[in-house]
Amino acid sequence: MVEFQIGHRVVVTDGPFMTLEATIDASGETPTTAKGTIELFGRSVRVVLSADTESSVNAVVDRSEVIARHAGAARFYNVVGRITSGTRAGMYIRVDRLTDLAETSQDAATGVMIRIAADPGMEIDCIAEYAEDWADVEETLLRDGHRVDWNGARPGDCAWSAARPPS
Repeated sequence: MVEFQIGHRVVVTDGPFMTLEATIDASGETPTTAKGTIELFGRSVRVVLSADTESSVNAVVDRSEVIARHAGAARFYNVVGRITSGTRAGMYIRVDRLTDLAETSQDAATGVMIRIAADPGMEIDCIAEYAEDWADVEETLLRDGHRVDWNGARPGDCAWSAARPPS
């Protein structure tokens, strides 16, 4: 069993950061997980490391700070809102959980899709961007300088049945 120790360097052997070295700088929730840093294009990237076997180390981006920053944000899934400021002011926005859009439980995907369009039906000049979760949606809105009017919706409101959302 692999046990990570603070200060050690490990080579990532699986996942998107395969072949890069990570420096362990914090313990994880279990003895086989840890948090570390990878140097990527001259920038430090925080990652979560896990060891499945003696010779396999996987790394994924550590999103704990982003998730904590937006933990109290109201979530408006499946509700059409209007962008009131930023690069696409005046356009409509809808955020769908991909699990809600899956046709069967076997098709269930994780993450969300942010759709922005010129009409509330999301058909005219519609663009879409993938996000991992609502914290990622909030970061995208901040990045683009968008503020959204959700037309009086409350978090958890749903504009249509999750079983048959509009296309």
